[in-house]
Amino acid sequence: MNINNQRKFELKITKLVNQYNVGNYGHVIRECNLLLKKNPKNIFIYNLLGNCFQKINELEQAKEIFLYILKLESGNIVAMNNLANTFRSLKKFDDAEKYYKKILAINPKYIHGLVNYGTLNFELDRFERAIELYDQALEID
Repeated sequence: MNINNQRKFELKITKLVNQYNVGNYGHVIRECNLLLKKNPKNIFIYNLLGNCFQKINELEQAKEIFLYILKLESGNIVAMNNLANTFRSLKKFDDAEKYYKKILAINPKYIHGLVNYGTLNFELDRFERAIELYDQALEID
């Protein structure tokens, strides 16, 4: 990819993230699918696509996308976190917990993993553990 094409691609991604942030999920889904035809292994685009499906409550579709990312890059903690959050939304708490633990084994200071795992524990009435995880997140610089 030459420099002009790279800049155009980066601008398209920035534009899509902005569209995502204002809730234009259908538009972002369509554009991600078009970009993936030219960039079939772009993990960032897949994560964005999966997050859109989460937002529109297409949780099984989101789950499949995050699982696919993990086939491409097994240690991707962003995809693991998104997958764990999807499992949490699907009320598959054991699966969610498995991924949160895996994330924190890779990076114990991954703030999103700590906070989201804390939220899972809170939802499961494990309040002391939730507070421990939130405290760990608060200690991160």
